[in-house]
Amino acid sequence: MFYKICRSICYLVVILFWSLKIKGENIDNYKGPIIIAANHVSYLDPIIVGISVKRPINFIAKKEVFDVPILGYILRKLGVIPVDKKNTNPTSIKKTITLLKEGHILGIFPEGTRSLDGKLLKLNSGIIKIALQTNAPIIPIGL
Repeated sequence: MFYKICRSICYLVVILFWSLKIKGENIDNYKGPIIIAANHVSYLDPIIVGISVKRPINFIAKKEVFDVPILGYILRKLGVIPVDKKNTNPTSIKKTITLLKEGHILGIFPEGTRSLDGKLLKLNSGIIKIALQTNAPIIPIGL
């Protein structure tokens, strides 16, 4: 319920201030587990991806954003998974695998950080390992 409320609010804000055009295959046609892999150019990227897909998305985010008082609370309520970029956390990996095996959508920005010039950065290989363990298709999104 919390996810639907936040998604609706974000959708209204985005369509009021920006023009959103979605091209290509409709992700909503996919059933079962999906890994959405998007490039990362803005702080708004998770919001844009989240409002573009009807099913809830469990995003991965660096653990430091959970330390921001109100934002951290909201991210936890939305089911965002914290990851430590410096140390591999088996608990986070296990949680992503469990969510996918339960048929959920995982949202990831495989570059691991925002690209300040819009060019694609080196991708982290963790997404491939998770996809192989869960048989979840990786759906690329360009922002």
